[in-house]
Amino acid sequence: MKLSKHVRVRMQQRGRSEQDVNLITAYGTPTRDGYLLRRRDVDTRVRDLKKEISAIERLKNWVVIVGEEGVVVTIYPADHEKQRRMLSR
Repeated sequence: MKLSKHVRVRMQQRGRSEQDVNLITAYGTPTRDGYLLRRRDVDTRVRDLKKEISAIERLKNWVVIVGEEGVVVTIYPADHEKQRRMLSR
């Protein structure tokens, strides 16, 4: 999103960054004038991120083998030795 000179001054005065603006516009509720990041928006996003973190932790040390043309061939858990061999190629 393009930022005006005015907003850059205000961001500096208020200790806000461009990333803050990006987060508000990405996860906030659209309003007539822009976006409002409500408590409900934050709670929803945090809940979604926690679910994603749980899924990632659950899949730790799993391998997906991809063949020709991007077709997934198999999925399996990899022990330490298998991981080492895969990463040394």
